[in-house]
Amino acid sequence: MKKIRKRVGTKRGTSDWLWCMHCESFFQASHLRPDEVGGKEGCPFCDGAGIGVDIFPWNDWYKQNPDGLKHWPKSTEELEHGMKCSLYPE
Repeated sequence: MKKIRKRVGTKRGTSDWLWCMHCESFFQASHLRPDEVGGKEGCPFCDGAGIGVDIFPWNDWYKQNPDGLKHWPKSTEELEHGMKCSLYPE
């Protein structure tokens, strides 16, 4: 977990919320799993791996495009483990 915390960032902890761009799921950093293939952090729901590659802090995309992501959760209070949210809803 120390290695994961270092990659997530020193200001981030294991309770911080993350979002996987592969399966579009939210989860807390404490649920990251070791990725045996690439040696990075892995999504607990799919084969997405790597902070900043496939896995991002939950609100990074929203901060960059708040007008285009009106459907995105606005706070961590709205998040649930495994909740899905697409970047591009249909």
